[in-house]
Amino acid sequence: LKAEDIKARLYYWLTLAFSSALIISGDNYCLGRAWPTFIPCLVFILAYAFAPALLLHFSLTFSKTSFVPSRFILYVPPICLAAVQVSTFLYAYGKPSIEMARFYNGCYYLFRLYVILYLLLAIISLIFSYKRSEEDEERAQIKWIFYGLAVGLLPFLFLYQLPSLLKLTPVLSEEISQVFFIAIPVALAIAIIKFKLMHIEIVINRSLVYSLLTVFTVGVYLLFVLFSEKIFSRVFVVNKTLFSVIGVFLAAAAFHPAQKKFQDFIDKSFFRQKYDYRRTILAFNEKARKTFIKDELLDNFFNEIRNVIPV
Repeated sequence: LKAEDIKARLYYWLTLAFSSALIISGDNYCLGRAWPTFIPCLVFILAYAFAPALLLHFSLTFSKTSFVPSRFILYVPPICLAAVQVSTFLYAYGKPSIEMARFYNGCYYLFRLYVILYLLLAIISLIFSYKRSEEDEERAQIKWIFYGLAVGLLPFLFLYQLPSLLKLTPVLSEEISQVFFIAIPVALAIAIIKFKLMHIEIVINRSLVYSLLTVFTVGVYLLFVLFSEKIFSRVFVVNKTLFSVIGVFLAAAAFHPAQKKFQDFIDKSFFRQKYDYRRTILAFNEKARKTFIKDELLDNFFNEIRNVIPV
C-alpha cells in the first residue's frame, strides 16, 4: 500500500527475511535427494544473511545526522557472505564434499560476527535517533522499536551468538533464545497502530474494526444456533434450517449497532486524538444548528476551543 515510502518498503522486506529465517530455522533440515529440497535451505541462508542489514538500514531511516552510510557499504558484507555460503553449501551437498562442508560450517564464525555487529549498530542507531528527535510522536515510535529490539535481540546476541563466536557453551540454546523474538512484533505493532509509524492508521483502523465485527457477528450466529438447538430440542423436533435462518437475521440486525460500538472502542483505544477531534466537531455542529444569534454562536465556538485545547 505504501511502496513509495522507504520505511514501509524496508519494513516489508525486513519482516519477510526475518520470518523466513525463523520459520525455516535451519540450512539442512529440508535436504533430500530431490533438488527442490535445496530451495528452503537457500532461502534460509539468504534471509538470515540479509535480515541484519535490512534491520540496520530500517533503523537508519530515523537518523537525524547528515552522515548515513551508503547502501553499497551496508549491503556489501551480506552479499559477500551470502555468495560464499550459497556456493559452498551447494558444492558441499551437491558434490558431496566433506571438506567443503567443514569450510561452510567454519564460515559461521565470520557470519556470527557480522550478525552481532549489525544488530548492535541498529540498536545504537535508534538510541542516537531518539536523542536527536524533537517530535513526540517520532520519539514514541523510536522508543517502542528500541524496546522490541532490545528485549528480543539482546538475549539472542549475548547469550547465544557471542558465546558461540568465542567457542564457549551458549547460556541459552538457539531455540530458547528465539523465544524473546516475540517482543519485536508486539513492540512494532504498538509503534504502527498507536504511534502511527508509516502512517497507515486508516488501514489499521478499518482492519481492526472489521476483524472484531466479523468475530462478533459469527459469534452471535453460532451461539444462537447452538443454544436454541440445545434448549428447544428437549421440547420438540428442531428444524436446524429455521434456526440457521433466524441466526443469520439476528447477526445481520446486530451488525450496524455493533459496528458503531467497535469503531468508538478502537478510536478511543488507539486513535484518541482523531476521535476527540471528530467528537468535538460533531458536538459543535449539533449546538450550531440550534443557535440563531451570532454572539451566542461565537461564545459556543470559543467555549469548545477552551474545553478541547486547555492552556
